Amino acid sequence: MIRGDFHSSQRGMATMFVTMVLLILITLMVITAYSLSDMNLKTVGNLQTRKEAFAAAEKWIEQNIDGQIWNVVDPVAWVQPAGVDIDNDTIPDYQVTMALPVCQRATPAVITTASSVTLPGFSSAEAWNTVWVLDATAINDTSGTRVRVRQGVRVLLSEANKNLYCDT
Repeated sequence: MIRGDFHSSQRGMATMFVTMVLLILITLMVITAYSLSDMNLKTVGNLQTRKEAFAAAEKWIEQNIDGQIWNVVDPVAWVQPAGVDIDNDTIPDYQVTMALPVCQRATPAVITTASSVTLPGFSSAEAWNTVWVLDATAINDTSGTRVRVRQGVRVLLSEANKNLYCDT
């Protein structure tokens, strides 16, 4: 009988050991799953914030670029940070700073290009296709997000304006 009780207690110890090992493995799996989901949640949040900052910079560009981007009347006001409200709650979410537009390239307009021919006040002899680089930076101090957006714009200029504003 003593021998039977010994084997019975050994089986109980083995069962308890296996159970403890399984509980430890399950706990490690739960902790790993939580860590991965937390990391994925942070990644998605970062991507969302980055896309919002990109949208803020583009929104500022679209709202403030008029037909005469080459003729900046007040360069100091142009480069000052401006608040942009992305979520339409009347509170600026991002501060956007814009560098002065830079003329990167100028080529004579070709008469076969429909957009060069149909604009009033231009003939094919005096029209120039100019490419301007717009550079905006959106910053959110709360999240620390900082995104730089570089965008190109083609502007049709007369030869006089091309010579005046475009050094290329």
